[in-house]
Amino acid sequence: GFLARLRFGRRTLPAWLQNRNLEGDVEVNRLVINGEPIGRLRSHLVWQGAAIDLSSLQLQLRAGNVRGRATVSLAGNLPRYRLTGELAGYPWKDGFMNASGRLDTSGTGKDTLLNLRASGTFDGRDLNITSETAFERLSGHYDLGFEGGWPQLRLTQLEVDQDAETWQGTAASARDGSLVFDLNNGARQLRIVSTLDSPPSNGIAPFPRGSTA
Repeated sequence: GFLARLRFGRRTLPAWLQNRNLEGDVEVNRLVINGEPIGRLRSHLVWQGAAIDLSSLQLQLRAGNVRGRATVSLAGNLPRYRLTGELAGYPWKDGFMNASGRLDTSGTGKDTLLNLRASGTFDGRDLNITSETAFERLSGHYDLGFEGGWPQLRLTQLEVDQDAETWQGTAASARDGSLVFDLNNGARQLRIVSTLDSPPSNGIAPFPRGSTA
């Protein structure tokens, strides 16, 4: 709401924004984005003109936490955001995921989600991918976007440890919420159909399972 009131679309910055020179510490006990509660935010802020820098950023999610640095540019027709950092302890498939990388987006309101692009590396442990399939370890590279209004996730350079075997391959999400793994360990190939799943609000309750093809 605050950014929307800046009336983006005009290129001339108001004098108060051009002359802004502010430094301090920020703490938000309940951060909400597009009506969805995200978690608790702490950061050091330096705001000079149209550039906002959030260093030592700590975001305590409902499940897991993020540490990193964020920047916001108010110089263009629309605000632009960049976040670099690490996600730790994110619950998924009865196990936990860690990730690092960069997130870029722009706009206000729902456009911030539609314009979001994220990429980086990840690793996970003790994951029940389906009711019949468990991964002791899963690692690789990820690319994530929301073009079209649904999560488009692509996993590459995958390495999977399962039942004393190591598999390589890729995975991709579909519009129906499924996540399809295509793996091989040389002569053998394996396709697994799982689901993306979202963590519960308390980060503890079990997740619904997918199915194996």
